[in-house]
Amino acid sequence: MAQQVAGIPPEIIRLVTDAMNRTGLKEQADKQPTLVMALADHICGAIQRAQRKQNIEYPLEAEVRSLYADEYAKGVAMVDAMNTYLGGALPRSEAVALALHLVNAGFSGGDLSATYTMTGIIQQMIAVIEGAYGITLAQDSVNVARFITHLRYLFVRIHQHEQLDDEPQPIIESIKTSYPKACQCARQLAVVVKMRLGSDLTEAEIAYLALHVARVTNGVNRQDD
Repeated sequence: MAQQVAGIPPEIIRLVTDAMNRTGLKEQADKQPTLVMALADHICGAIQRAQRKQNIEYPLEAEVRSLYADEYAKGVAMVDAMNTYLGGALPRSEAVALALHLVNAGFSGGDLSATYTMTGIIQQMIAVIEGAYGITLAQDSVNVARFITHLRYLFVRIHQHEQLDDEPQPIIESIKTSYPKACQCARQLAVVVKMRLGSDLTEAEIAYLALHVARVTNGVNRQDD
């Protein structure tokens, strides 16, 4: 990290730290110096692009706005905070990249590749649910937000090799009996995880996934209704 810090002007590090403090991210700024450096490194490049009048379109903008609404809101707030010092130099689209860094800080701590992969898998899993139930999920709904949060923690457990595996069998069987369609869909989602990450989900993880599928689809009208 020392080499990375050496290449970033101190005023940019202070700018990012101040923006984090002003947008409710002070604890992360204090405890995660690697996040501060990653954000500062990105902002350094963003300022240079702005000076050259080069605009970047982030292909994941729609996904980030819907899947990571909280982090995106913080990214927007950070851009606004920094622009008070930069005279509006940063485009609002930079909030997408900042949001991805915030997500990544709570997931892998490395480069953004794992976060890009996770984002694609979440979108694919939502599409599988919509196809299985013939519905369209409102990605700004509370239940979908809870489902996405569950998936994010699931990916952390997979990454750390700490999947849930001690749920009593009667509880798992009860879930299978109560939500047969959701369990079937959850197994389809487990196939997606296996294909994309190479990891088999435990029966406990599949059962909890089924509960979230049942919740997220409850009360949503089919497209042909």
